[in-house]
Amino acid sequence: MRLDHRAILEQTFQTSLRGYSKEDVQTFLKLVSKDFKEMQQENEHLHSQLESQSRQIEDLQKTQNAMEAQRNLEYQKLPAALRDKAQQYVRQAREQAAVARKKAEEEIAHLRHDINRLKVEKQALIDNLKSANQFIKSKPK
Repeated sequence: MRLDHRAILEQTFQTSLRGYSKEDVQTFLKLVSKDFKEMQQENEHLHSQLESQSRQIEDLQKTQNAMEAQRNLEYQKLPAALRDKAQQYVRQAREQAAVARKKAEEEIAHLRHDINRLKVEKQALIDNLKSANQFIKSKPK
């Protein structure tokens, strides 16, 4: 049988000729009943706090698990993002290399044109010098 504060207060005892004083027993039972009631209330309060804190712990664990899942998802995305960024850099480098190559090829074509022009001018100068030399040799002295 579980005791509660009412059971303690309502408890009766048989009296005998030289038994305990009824008033003393009643006073003691009232004190015990009061203390027992306070302990029950405190126990209920502690159980309530325990349930509340258990819910808080559960909520915090759910939040932590959600944050870990989000972090893992971000970590999984990170290599893909880095790969995409690296591919972007490679594309840009290839585009810049293509532009630089085209510019170099244009410069080479321009230089070849200049070389050919200079060869023609050189040949014209050589021809002029030969003509001048023959003219000078053919003149009487």
